[in-house]
Amino acid sequence: MSEQIDIVEAEEVSTQGKNFKNDMNNLQGIKAMERIIEEGKRQIQTIHAYKTAIGKLIQVRGDADNKKELYHQNLKILSPNIQVMRDLFQFNDIMKQHVVSFVNGFCKSNGLPGPEDCRALGDVLDVVIVLDYLKTWQAGLNNDFAMYRRAIQHVKKDYNMSEDETLRHFLVNPHIINKGLKSALSDDAEGFEKVLSFMAMDCHNKHEKEDKNEKFIRIIVCCIFLMDSLISDPTKFNNMKKNMKFSKVNKLLETNPKVTLYNELPLNVPNYMKSCPQFTKNADCDKGGCIIL
Repeated sequence: MSEQIDIVEAEEVSTQGKNFKNDMNNLQGIKAMERIIEEGKRQIQTIHAYKTAIGKLIQVRGDADNKKELYHQNLKILSPNIQVMRDLFQFNDIMKQHVVSFVNGFCKSNGLPGPEDCRALGDVLDVVIVLDYLKTWQAGLNNDFAMYRRAIQHVKKDYNMSEDETLRHFLVNPHIINKGLKSALSDDAEGFEKVLSFMAMDCHNKHEKEDKNEKFIRIIVCCIFLMDSLISDPTKFNNMKKNMKFSKVNKLLETNPKVTLYNELPLNVPNYMKSCPQFTKNADCDKGGCIIL
């Protein structure tokens, strides 16, 4: 009986993860964004402080008589870490759905976010860029998951490797949080470039006129990454130009090549912008230097 309980625990999200999912079923708009920010900050702290369980695991010989029991003990050791991974996976899925819905509200009404909308969406995008980096940076996640898959095959008779394939894909692919949000917006939020270009310019203005907070640089970088591929479309490019001065945003990024990402971890802005080739090519478009037009 205890063996089954341990396996079930390893397959479920934590109590905090369940509470987050339940809360999000009843929230929308800014309230939903604020709950995502709250849970996102918890996720950031958890992933940054993550400790691999590899050193605690029992070495299991292939000819061991009690091999199943030893793998069962390893599964119990790994269980809390697997919950961390499932919480992160669930957070990413829920975050995408609600961000697309939030942005779509402005796209469908042909409106732009107000001050409180910008604050909430900006803080969510800040969580996204930090968490995306931390997931890739934290190699212990993949190592522990590989050991979990090895252990559970020996403990759970009906375990099928395909059961965890979606989670494995999420863990092994770098920058899947950013890329997943980019894909979701492209597929389901027609005109989202209007919202994000407005957001990027709003963050530029806040940084220059009000507060030199490095958070605004991170949000700008995230916005540009999310809409970069659309710059090659003349119509969407014009939509962005109506809301954002490319040259001003580019100058701000050039004068802040390295900012704090989280705690001791830096964000190398030029390196990140290598994944935004269309913006780089057209950064001087306000001055007549457009490539695509």
